[in-house]
Amino acid sequence: ESPATAIGSVDATAPTAPVVAVSNAGELSGTAEANSTVTIKDASGAVVATTTAGPDGSYSFTPNPLADGESGSITAKDAAGNESPATAIGSVDATAPTAPIVAVSNAGELSGTAEANSTVTIKDASGAVVATTTAGPDGSYSFTPNPLADGQTGSVTAKDAAGNESPATAIGSVDATAPTAPVVAVSNAGELSGTAEANSTVTIKDASGAVVATTTAGPDGSYSFTPNPLA
Repeated sequence: ESPATAIGSVDATAPTAPVVAVSNAGELSGTAEANSTVTIKDASGAVVATTTAGPDGSYSFTPNPLADGESGSITAKDAAGNESPATAIGSVDATAPTAPIVAVSNAGELSGTAEANSTVTIKDASGAVVATTTAGPDGSYSFTPNPLADGQTGSVTAKDAAGNESPATAIGSVDATAPTAPVVAVSNAGELSGTAEANSTVTIKDASGAVVATTTAGPDGSYSFTPNPLA
């Protein structure tokens, strides 16, 4: 009879199912048993990628080995060969949102539209984040007041729930300076006219505050209402 070979403590415990934290175009990542072999399979059961979880259990595939719209599963196998239950990977969203639209940018407001329910981020010219908000179900977003100061430039992006980020939309130099008060030069039955900021919208209100007329000042700042909208 041969000398005996010791059999160490048997590991008959399978790892717990891996957790998928991020699944987008650029990345599929999460946590699994420390140092386990993490395997991705497509919907047909074919292996598409493997990696080793770190000592802290984190794993990452970059880019995502599953294409846009694909689903699959992920398992972890320990050094003893015990395999975890599979975790389903839902349909991959690898499509980035379109670039946001900036509709208004003045002292009081920066607003527009982006992908519905996306995270909208404003960065200044240096690339530093200055504000974030969430677009509504209709895609509308609004920052009040404008997080960029008068004369500043920046950019706006949208990130969907899967973590895909849109291209950046440039925000031109912010005009946060109100026009000076218009000048009324003539006010009679036939005419109400004067000067205002060039190309500005000139609005006449009656004593109650109701708007009675609007027009656009010319490139030289002149405006005219004929006849006078005030009786």
